[in-house]
Amino acid sequence: RSGRSPSPDTMLAFQGCHVFLNHVTPEEAIEQFKPDVLIFHNISETVIPQALPAGVPTIFYQHSALKQFEIFRERFDVAFCVSKHLAKQAKFDERFVLYQPVPVPPTGGIRNHMKVGRICTPNSGKWQAEDLLPVYEHLGPRFPELRYEFVGCPENVREKLVEILGDRAEFANASWAARQKFNEWGMMVYSSSIEESYGRTVCEAQRAGCVPIVSRRGGFIEQVAQSPTDGFLCDSPEEFGNAVQAVLEALTG
Repeated sequence: RSGRSPSPDTMLAFQGCHVFLNHVTPEEAIEQFKPDVLIFHNISETVIPQALPAGVPTIFYQHSALKQFEIFRERFDVAFCVSKHLAKQAKFDERFVLYQPVPVPPTGGIRNHMKVGRICTPNSGKWQAEDLLPVYEHLGPRFPELRYEFVGCPENVREKLVEILGDRAEFANASWAARQKFNEWGMMVYSSSIEESYGRTVCEAQRAGCVPIVSRRGGFIEQVAQSPTDGFLCDSPEEFGNAVQAVLEALTG
């Protein structure tokens, strides 16, 4: 990307590797770096060179069910997709499901079992009021002892959550480093009408010992085994509340 350097979060994630952001065509990048392997990570067909270099293994890793992927993925030596849910949508053989490798979130502060979190990119589509507010309208009065933290929440939704939860609602900006919050929360509650192909935050929460309580949708279904330690799948505010109750009972004895 012209005029920019890799972000600090990117450099931290790829520490030990040389990372470049170049404003060049794919063909120019291949000529410049002379790669041993080419990985195309869920990118548009318009970015893929018309002629892939001979003798260089090519890998495509698909994260979403865009129809054009079905058309051009045959051009690669190997193609993977991110979940069984996506494999079914995109007509992939399940043998080529490759779950994302998710590192353990960085160490955070002291875990507070009475704290519930939600972390997501600050994309308004993933913070729909109709997905979130009914859940917290149920949780708020049912569990007056709980506190809540929202990472990446847009301003307009913040105001509505404060109306429901008052000073029990806290907010933080989204960043790669914010993943340490998983080591500080007892639970992650994630209600959404969007069918995610794979829930990276679900996996990150599990790896940190934070119990994910999420909507019964998309790739979430194959990630959660319905237990107070592994997480719960929910269809309604009441089910979210029952799951929170089960986790609290398991955590507090």
